[in-house]
Amino acid sequence: MANVEETGSAGYDWAVEGVYQLEDTDKVQGGAGGIANRQATELAKRTRNLHDRLTGAETQKAGLDSPALSGVPTAPTAESSNNSTQVATTAFVKLLVDQLLNGVPGTADTFLELYNEILSNDTAIDALNAATGLKLNKNFDNVEDQAVARTALGLGAVALLSSISIADVSGLQAALDSMLLADSPNFTGIPTAPTAAPGTNTQQLANTAFVQTALAGKLAKANNLSDLNNAATARTNLGLGALAVLATVGYNQIGSEFKNDLTITANDIDWASGWYKKLTITADTIWTFSNVKKGKDIQIDCTGDFPLTIPVPQADVSGEYDGMANNVIQIRCTDDTPGSEKFKCVIFQTNE
Repeated sequence: MANVEETGSAGYDWAVEGVYQLEDTDKVQGGAGGIANRQATELAKRTRNLHDRLTGAETQKAGLDSPALSGVPTAPTAESSNNSTQVATTAFVKLLVDQLLNGVPGTADTFLELYNEILSNDTAIDALNAATGLKLNKNFDNVEDQAVARTALGLGAVALLSSISIADVSGLQAALDSMLLADSPNFTGIPTAPTAAPGTNTQQLANTAFVQTALAGKLAKANNLSDLNNAATARTNLGLGALAVLATVGYNQIGSEFKNDLTITANDIDWASGWYKKLTITADTIWTFSNVKKGKDIQIDCTGDFPLTIPVPQADVSGEYDGMANNVIQIRCTDDTPGSEKFKCVIFQTNE
């Protein structure tokens, strides 16, 4: 099987030649030059022509990255004020050079010609020196009138100062006077401060919110505990016992540790035993004391209608023994020096 011929593509005329349209009267004929292959042959010529033209164009075009142009390439000429990456044409360069020379004659339009012209022309040198003398040095050391120059620069009186004091700053002293010192400040108005965390115990400033939180649930001293939420719970938290609520304490409320030696069988009162004692006298009785101790108290509940003598000077006894009643005798030792013991005694009667 042969391929369709692509001959004649080099001279293909796109403006004249086209692709043949089969007619109703055409007879089908294959092979080279056959009517059945005419359209394919003409399309092949077109394709080959396009291929050859594109291949030739690719070999002649310059790339976008660092193109190597040849011949006389051209580009649009930019305005003289343009300062960008736009391509500069020779016309653009000539325009800037002409503006720089600004009508300088051809005999002085290069640096060398200008240099030679200046050297050979004393008048030009004098004019150049005169013009240079009218310019300021970079460090301004040739300023003729400093005051005028400072005004032109917009500088104020502060620019003349080498240092600044409080007096040089308008209103600074008054502002400082209105501020509080860090040492013992005297606040006025309604000063505020951050609220410390509950329980803080440092030198941090306490505001009213912190104080109110700290006092929440506390008792007011002036109420004398009348604002207790639960008196029984308070007594428990204080470790108080059942006797704490009694107005008086009778014998039945006295703990067993105080009830030892309840009945005295002899007339000697031993201070080393319990502080509470009970005695019924059946005859004339004279007490004696043993093991006395300074500052210690004893109490004796005593009955019996007989005379009772207590070894305490009469001057230190308050009350009298009544044989017809129940007597409570409270004695305190004020001096336990052997041979010089001293006591105070109080006697009163009860209905128990």
